[in-house]
Amino acid sequence: AGEQFWQVDGRFRMSDAPRSSSVPSVSVNTWRAVRQAWNIFWFRPIDASGMHVIRVCTGLVVIAWLLLLAGHRGAFFGLDGWVDGKAYRELAWLPEETSFPLGWSLLFWCGNNAALLTATYIVSLSILILFTLGIAVRLTAVVTWVIVVSFTVNPATHYDADTLLVVLAFYLMIGYLFYDD
Repeated sequence: AGEQFWQVDGRFRMSDAPRSSSVPSVSVNTWRAVRQAWNIFWFRPIDASGMHVIRVCTGLVVIAWLLLLAGHRGAFFGLDGWVDGKAYRELAWLPEETSFPLGWSLLFWCGNNAALLTATYIVSLSILILFTLGIAVRLTAVVTWVIVVSFTVNPATHYDADTLLVVLAFYLMIGYLFYDD
């Protein structure tokens, strides 16, 4: 009883008029139930301990990954290394099916300066440690994603599984941006 919805000319209309048996209707209570189920699914507070465990595991993996490349920072990430500035320009002209997806990287602004590259590397490791420990996690989650993306751009160090690190860092960044303590 009360207000009813029914479809007329492809649109739903609400009226107190009695419904015809040939025209299907959806009650207001059904819409309220759908809206309530939607809100419960998306906005119900849940325990974030799973996200914290994933943060620690991801942080440890990314730290280990960067430490493995520590001895060859200049060769892997410098613009005078294995993939230098000229190689980046030539990679951009390869046909799309054979090209490596080049993007942006914080390491590009280091240029050929080995000291600046080393400083960026050390600061990046420090931020990753802070993220793994859960210190200033909203800020360090965003910076962690930027760091992971920056270090995965180089074709000399690219491995297909590196994309998973980018995805994990992105999901953790989004998760912690909207995390309510």
